[in-house]
Amino acid sequence: MAPARHRCATALLAAQATALAPFHHAAVKCRDIERSMKFYSLFGLEEECRFRSGAARCAWLTGAATRLELIEVPSYVNATTAPDGLVEEAVGLNHLAFDVTADCDDDLAAYLQKLNARSETQFRKSLRLALAPQQLLAGGAAYEYAFIADPDGVLLELIRRRNALGVGPEVEDW
Repeated sequence: MAPARHRCATALLAAQATALAPFHHAAVKCRDIERSMKFYSLFGLEEECRFRSGAARCAWLTGAATRLELIEVPSYVNATTAPDGLVEEAVGLNHLAFDVTADCDDDLAAYLQKLNARSETQFRKSLRLALAPQQLLAGGAAYEYAFIADPDGVLLELIRRRNALGVGPEVEDW
């Protein structure tokens, strides 16, 4: 009986390895990004880069094969004007991000169309697009990203690295 379980576990692991895009990061919304960066350093996470996303100050922290994004949105940003619906009072887990670079032959918009077609075929449901593809410069690289919602409304970021820019990140007032 053990060999059958082993074969089943091996097949399951192989299926998961090909079915899931690599995990890119988890994002936490915070009130004070500097304070949060200090706190997460207790767990060995160090600053990878700082960047802005709209009015928000952001930072990627890395360590032990983990990437955490901290997001600080200023209190003057109104949820009705913020494209991602972030509100200053709402802190905690914001989204999970998957790196779809290896699966994107074209651009992120084309990838989303293919993903939506698969969703409609498999589940007869269209994807809920929360934020159409955008451009982002972070850590000296260019990215495309978009947000979709899972069936319960949890935000999932799909991120595609376009290229390394060969320049250091520019963070003027952050």
